[in-house]
Amino acid sequence: MRIDSLELHQFRNYEQRKWEFSSREIVLCGRNGVGKSNILEAIHFLSILRSFRTASVRDLVRIGAKGFRISGRIRKENYPETLEVEQWHGNRRHLRIDGVSVPKSSEFIREFRAVAFTPEDREITAGGSSYRRRFFDMYLSVTEPDYLTALQRYGAALARRNAVLRNPAANLAIAAAFEQELAENAARLLPARKQCAETVCAKVNELLGSPRLKTVYRSDSPDSVEDYLARLGNDREKERKRGCTGFGPQTDDFVFYLDDKPLREFGSNGQLRLMALYLKMAAFALLRHQGAPVVALVDDVTGELDEHARNCFFNLLKTADQAFYTFTEAPAPGEILHQAQIITLP
Repeated sequence: MRIDSLELHQFRNYEQRKWEFSSREIVLCGRNGVGKSNILEAIHFLSILRSFRTASVRDLVRIGAKGFRISGRIRKENYPETLEVEQWHGNRRHLRIDGVSVPKSSEFIREFRAVAFTPEDREITAGGSSYRRRFFDMYLSVTEPDYLTALQRYGAALARRNAVLRNPAANLAIAAAFEQELAENAARLLPARKQCAETVCAKVNELLGSPRLKTVYRSDSPDSVEDYLARLGNDREKERKRGCTGFGPQTDDFVFYLDDKPLREFGSNGQLRLMALYLKMAAFALLRHQGAPVVALVDDVTGELDEHARNCFFNLLKTADQAFYTFTEAPAPGEILHQAQIITLP
């Protein structure tokens, strides 16, 4: 699978631009701030309808515009097709494949997978729990369409219930109307997250060559739908005072242990960055093992790697269907980028 072209309209700093890609390896060169990372972000969004930099779609819209459009022509076994996303304020979105509307996001994101490697990945190990949830949720969303559907339904029900809880005058019976949806979808999300944590951790240790990393999924949510519903009912009045739902997948966390010590508390800056990279590498390797087309998006992450990690990283990227790299200056020809197409951004 290859991406042959990418066209952006009102996306980030681009009013209207189009690029043609002719190689498996694409190097984007240019000074800081010209929009190299924005191109990677657009490819990532075209893949799984999410940014790797922000949870807010509004951040992707060019200043002064009302929405954006991303169009990409991909080629699978010499069969071309065009993927198109139009996103407008108010969360209005249109998805098309070869001009034909696609009603469900879970159907659109099956075309190819993108894994981004960025300096911000360090937050997976060093940042707050939301970064870790986002990492595992994004991986599960592209590997299990049913997980994405459950995550979207849970998020919508949670937003509506919380809106009721924030209103002191609201009837709590309205909040209760969303609890069945919350409980049923939480019951789908929780075991999938737990299994995913174990699978990704095992792959990290395989890449490391020894069992150094352990991952524990921490959740205080009840396991069964019935118990989940009972707790929602019991906590309803208390949560009205708080103004939000106090437990569930949105509050859970993943705790990493490196050599039996909590990584976030005891890891050095180098270890935090390295383990975050290995987690992304594990996700990439697992996607490749499933046989799905995978594009690697590499945004300035290799500078501080030791020789072992660097070799492991680039050997893994050799298995990608296509790889995009960003550099401030064009790199010298090397083992990995010996046939790269170099695009210089003004």
